[in-house]
Amino acid sequence: MPRLMKSVKKWWPILLVLLLALALRLAFLADIPPGLTHDEANHGREAMGILDGILLFYFPLNYGSEPLYSYTAAAFMRLLGEGVVALRLVNVIFGVLAIWAAWLWSKRAFDNRTALTAAALTAVSFWPLAS
Repeated sequence: MPRLMKSVKKWWPILLVLLLALALRLAFLADIPPGLTHDEANHGREAMGILDGILLFYFPLNYGSEPLYSYTAAAFMRLLGEGVVALRLVNVIFGVLAIWAAWLWSKRAFDNRTALTAAALTAVSFWPLAS
């Protein structure tokens, strides 16, 4: 039991930051911002093309992009339907993973306090929330 408590004590700060990030990104997911941005619309078009059988390795929309995001969006649209929530949920997942990656890198490069600060600031910063 002491070993479990030590493990929980070690991980709870980053888990709280990730939960906060997830909550902020999921709140009003379908409503804010209203409608789709041009980037979201283009990713949606690419994902719908994938679902229609147009399989590319490079997508010319959005000033050109690699396929990971578009294929992930297509998978979510297949599971959840063709809508705003499916498109934005992909961004939520990649956003939370980016916070996790920032924490891992900062912890390795600096220390745990710096890593938690970097993760927390990324979790609540405007641009990572808005995009």
